[in-house]
Amino acid sequence: MNISQLFTLIIKRISSFFGRYHFIIMLVYLVGSASYAILLIADTVALSDEPNGYVSQANDTTFDEDTISRLRQLKSNNQETDKLPVAGRTSPF
Repeated sequence: MNISQLFTLIIKRISSFFGRYHFIIMLVYLVGSASYAILLIADTVALSDEPNGYVSQANDTTFDEDTISRLRQLKSNNQETDKLPVAGRTSPF
């Protein structure tokens, strides 16, 4: 057997293998690729929660004095709020 016949035989066997199992090979490739993409996205989301030493300078738990005075002008502490009508719906227009 010379080299060209051996090469032709190998090519025939490989093409026969891929011809027979191409659907399964593609399915395994697609499932593997989707799994890998999901793992990468999950790692990215998990790492995005870590602050990496970042400390925010904003203090979101306090109001400034202007906001407090505007809130006090709306209603006093002992004033009762208006009751909403219970019966039926009203048109917002």
